[in-house]
Amino acid sequence: MSKLFLTDHVKNQICQLRYDAFGIQHGPSAAADAAKWNYHDDDSFHFGTMEENRLASTPTLISVARLTRVASDSRFELMLQFSSSDPFSVMPCYVLSRLATAPDKSGNGHSMKLRGEVFRFLVNLGQPHEYLYGTTLADSKRLQFLSNLGYELLIHEGAWKGYLTSADRKPVIYRIPIGRMREAISVIDHT
Repeated sequence: MSKLFLTDHVKNQICQLRYDAFGIQHGPSAAADAAKWNYHDDDSFHFGTMEENRLASTPTLISVARLTRVASDSRFELMLQFSSSDPFSVMPCYVLSRLATAPDKSGNGHSMKLRGEVFRFLVNLGQPHEYLYGTTLADSKRLQFLSNLGYELLIHEGAWKGYLTSADRKPVIYRIPIGRMREAISVIDHT
């Protein structure tokens, strides 16, 4: 697991991995949208887990995550589709998004381990009063795990624009202060 150096080959692998993972979870239109490389990707950190293949000249990505620094109200609202004036919103912050794992590797803890690497990265930056945010759906299996790590959860009463929600699938916004991540890393390392 590591922070990725973004060559065109790596960018293409990230997009394909997102397409495959989001397609299974949310259908083809979600996959097409998630697979697009956009300006958030250009100014974000990317983390990945790679599978070594002795027959290939480059390793294959099996899990990826994007970490974006957010300092403006408009970017916060665009990325999280949540009001920056809500008391739950604190900026500047980081947003962890576009976590995707190859369908044949799903359920093997790759996203959890990547989350741990992101936590280590943020702890080393030394900004303990800032938050890391993310989003998921209220019916996500990972909510209990996130709560165990120390995340604060807020079920968003509004709806997300686009492909991920319907009237019966509420979005959840979660956050964790960087200052609590050492404890969360310990939980991840012992899981």
